[in-house]
Amino acid sequence: MTKVIDIKAERLPAAAEFRLQVAELVQRILEHEGAKSGDQIAQEYEHTHEFAGDLYIRTVEVPAGELCVTKIHLEDHPFFIQRGRVTILTEDGPAEVEAPYRGITKAGCQRVGYVHEDVSWTTVHHVGDKRDVQDIEDSVTSMQPLDAELLEREILALGGLT
Repeated sequence: MTKVIDIKAERLPAAAEFRLQVAELVQRILEHEGAKSGDQIAQEYEHTHEFAGDLYIRTVEVPAGELCVTKIHLEDHPFFIQRGRVTILTEDGPAEVEAPYRGITKAGCQRVGYVHEDVSWTTVHHVGDKRDVQDIEDSVTSMQPLDAELLEREILALGGLT
């Protein structure tokens, strides 16, 4: 279960402040017909789930023409785009990404993306001995911009305590 805390906006780390802005944008985007949230993506699109030792490997297939909003990622992890083309909005601005592509998702990242060509997107997570996919998803993502665990790590990092 995700813990959420209430904190004054002027005391937030910049990344958390950005997540609050994205949360407002996400609410407006999801009001548009056809926009998909992280939960809808998980339910509506084909996924494969694989395990290799302590690693969980998740691939999602998203068709062209979709406007998607991911959940907030709680940990750094690699991602790979094996097929397709997508424009994603991150705190660094919009970027068009085309397969083959690989990158690192940073903790706190939430993406808004428009899929131009069918996309095959894979993420890899260190999960120890967990094998329940829903439990894993709950431990590596959140829909709360002020997720307490993530915010605590960011505040500690500001003080050089990580």
